[in-house]
Amino acid sequence: MNRMKWTLTRLLPLVALCLGLLLAPGTVQAATDVWLVAQPFTRVMGDGQSVPMWGYALADPGFANIQAPSAPGPFLTVTSAPLTIHLRNDLTVPVSFMIPALPVEMAPVRFTDATGRQRIRSFTAETAPGATSTYVFGTLRDGTFLYASGTHIQVQQQMGLFGGLKIETVAGQAYPGIAYDVEQVCIYSEIDPGLHYAVAGGLYGTPDYPSTMDYRPAYYLLNDALYSPLAGASISGGAGQTVLVRFLNAGLRPKVPQVLDGRLTLVAENGFPYPHAKIQYGALVSPGKTVDATVTFITAGSLPL
Repeated sequence: MNRMKWTLTRLLPLVALCLGLLLAPGTVQAATDVWLVAQPFTRVMGDGQSVPMWGYALADPGFANIQAPSAPGPFLTVTSAPLTIHLRNDLTVPVSFMIPALPVEMAPVRFTDATGRQRIRSFTAETAPGATSTYVFGTLRDGTFLYASGTHIQVQQQMGLFGGLKIETVAGQAYPGIAYDVEQVCIYSEIDPGLHYAVAGGLYGTPDYPSTMDYRPAYYLLNDALYSPLAGASISGGAGQTVLVRFLNAGLRPKVPQVLDGRLTLVAENGFPYPHAKIQYGALVSPGKTVDATVTFITAGSLPL
């Protein structure tokens, strides 16, 4: 009960979302191939604290001209199948790449724990430190999706190995029969500095920091920026425009975006369109989930979030 009250208290400032961005930072148009590099970096927070992070960095074919890593990683736009991810690992631990809501054949990696039990370390094939691997997704469907490392997910996703993507086979059509004029992408994430310091210092999994059971995020992020309830967030559109808002939650806490002076028309979650749209003031975006919503403006304006 106390934990529930604590969670709700931490969620109260998160009713405002989206900073009016058309797309998240690092957007790339991808027909079939994407080149990513898993790298470490340091993020300086608003209070001056430096937090060690991991992130995916976008690169040109053949891993030329590698951009800076970020968390979330580059937002990908996929227009046709198959999608092939070329992943290079510049970290000191194995990593991988998966899109949880898409069907694909995986090759889980197992290990034997101290009691002799077989357990899964990675949901899919790993990319060793210094190595390069490819991950192919042949069956695609329109929608909004999270991608992340499938290896040691309680650590690697929290360290920053995650991002968002959309599959859109017809430009301006989120799903069959659901068209839009403008889109906004909102990716939520959280940072627990204690976890990051434990991983970077080699303490994670030891008696000093055995697990994520005491996960306590101190920072909340919207896209690649620290969340602030004073940011003046809004959904904006021109006269007659339909705005598609893509909500993605890469954190471990539920997020509840709410629109003021208007309503959201919820059309899909996890890349699956609803049989019937839901008209609501807000949306529950659970950890690991995506929700798509539209807002149609009769006259040009903005709706506070």
